[in-house]
Amino acid sequence: HVVVDDDHDDDDGIFGKDPPADGSRFPDVSVPVWQIAPIESNEGAVMFDLHSERHRMRALDDVMQYRVPALTAILQLVQDGDDVRPSSILFYPVFDRFCDCEPAGEEKAHADRPTRRRRAAEEGTSPTSPPLRPDVVGTISIVFSWDDLLASVLPDSVRGVVAVLESSLGQTFTYVVSGDGAELLGEGDMHDPSYDDMKYEIQADLEGVEDALGDVDHLVSYRLRIYPSAEMESQYVTNRPGLYTAAVVLIFVCTSALFLLYDYFVKHRQNRLMRAA
Repeated sequence: HVVVDDDHDDDDGIFGKDPPADGSRFPDVSVPVWQIAPIESNEGAVMFDLHSERHRMRALDDVMQYRVPALTAILQLVQDGDDVRPSSILFYPVFDRFCDCEPAGEEKAHADRPTRRRRAAEEGTSPTSPPLRPDVVGTISIVFSWDDLLASVLPDSVRGVVAVLESSLGQTFTYVVSGDGAELLGEGDMHDPSYDDMKYEIQADLEGVEDALGDVDHLVSYRLRIYPSAEMESQYVTNRPGLYTAAVVLIFVCTSALFLLYDYFVKHRQNRLMRAA
C-alpha cells in the first residue's frame, strides 16, 4: 500500500490492534500502510490500518466491492494541526492480475482468501473456481487538500471567484479562488445569494465510474458550484467606460472649437485685406 501522505493517530489503528471501523462490508480485511513517502514526519503511519477509520473504511470498501477508484469523504489531516483544511484521499485499486483468468497453480492460495470465500458464498460457486474478475489485493492512495487543487486553476488577473464544495455526504465548504491561491472562507455555503442566477455547477466524479456502475449507494462524489462575487464584479463593472467616453467627447469638442476659431480668424483676415484693397 503506497501512501503519498496520510492522516493518522500514532496511538490508534495499528495493524493487528484495531478491527475495521463499524459497518464495514469487509470486516475481516485489513489495509496496512506498507510503504509511505515522504517518510519524514510520517513514520507513525507505517503499518497503520486504514480500514480502522470510518471515512477511509467506506472508500476502501467501495474499492473492494466495485473494483473502481474511490474518494473518501472530506477529512482533516493531522499534519494540518488546528487549522481547518478540507482534504480527501483517492484510493486506486491494485489487482492480482490484468486478465479475467486464474494464474496457474494459485487456485488454492486464492481460495484461502476471505474475500474469495465470501464472494463464492454470495455467487454460489466454489472458492477454487476461476473468478469472473481479478481480486483487489492492495491500493495506491493519494492524499490531497482541496485548496491545493483550486489554487492554480485561474490566471493571475482573475480574483474573487467563490467556489462551494459539497460532498454527497452533505459536507460543504466555501473557498474564494484567485489567480494567486485559494482561501477557505469556512464551513457551509457562504456565497452571496444575489449571484445565484450566475451559478456554474460541476459534478466532480471520477471519470468513467458512473458510466461503468450506474447509481450505487456508497460511492462518495463531489459537486463544485462556482459564483462570482462583488470583488470579481468590481474588476469588470466600473465607471471607466464613462470616463473614457467623456474624454473622447471633450477632445472632439475642443478640436471642433479650434477649427471654428481658426475659420473665424481666417475670414476676419480676408475681410480686412478686402477692405484695405
